[in-house]
Amino acid sequence: KQLTVKKSAMIASAEITNTFFALDRTKTALLSLPAKYVAGKMMIVRALISGMNLMLVKPSISPLAKTPSIRIDFCPLTPMQVQKSLAQNLKELKSIGAIIIGGAPISMALEEAIIQHLPNAYATFGMTETLSHIALRKITENNFKFQALPGVRFETNKQEGLESCLVIHAPHIQSDPLRTTDIVLLIDDQTFIWKGRKDLVINSGGIKINPEEIEQKLHNLFPENAFFVHSKPDDLLGQKVILVVEDPNHQIKVVEKLAQMKRLLPTHNTPKEIIVVAHLQRTPTNKIIRKL
Repeated sequence: KQLTVKKSAMIASAEITNTFFALDRTKTALLSLPAKYVAGKMMIVRALISGMNLMLVKPSISPLAKTPSIRIDFCPLTPMQVQKSLAQNLKELKSIGAIIIGGAPISMALEEAIIQHLPNAYATFGMTETLSHIALRKITENNFKFQALPGVRFETNKQEGLESCLVIHAPHIQSDPLRTTDIVLLIDDQTFIWKGRKDLVINSGGIKINPEEIEQKLHNLFPENAFFVHSKPDDLLGQKVILVVEDPNHQIKVVEKLAQMKRLLPTHNTPKEIIVVAHLQRTPTNKIIRKL
């Protein structure tokens, strides 16, 4: 999407992150994300404001494969980049001072690997409108609580009947509250647990089901495949839960996987059908497009 933002808002956002991670002219950061999107742009602004050295590598799934052997103090990565780097460049990944991970949800399997190997990794919460992250959670704390950055506070949109949808107050970015479709468990005005997005919720037989919560539990069943939970119209249930799996060679054993999911998930959350496709649609930033 295209947005008009003030330079002062970008500077304010950059200063908060720089202060939190103690980024200054003595530090080096790695930019391995496309600079045409907000996450990459904000890395450039952070470097301009702090004076830190910004090392550039071509965005790829394995950004640490050709990184010079110098100390990296700060690096933003996507979950996919972290997963590949854990497998191929663990030594280089472990040497980074602080890693922020965003752009897509982190699977439970990846979360466990991060806890084991990366003590200074943070999951981020943010969007284009918030000019990158406005909340962080340290993954090794293993409590799934996002903590607001200084100057940010949260509430839920109760007045519109969306009891669990997050409202963000970030006056350094915009004066009006930012209303989201993110379902959260609000702990207090500084802390929340993210549950999923309201616009993805499936209503199956009157039971509201969050696809992203199911996906978290299925990653160990499909360690080599991209997938997403979706729905299909159903005469009895209204919507039935299905699973769409990417498998170019169509080697997925559908009957076996359906049985495994039945043992793993509650009945109403279990996908009733698996659709195997050669390739899933993706955005330019490699996010899965949830369409059949």
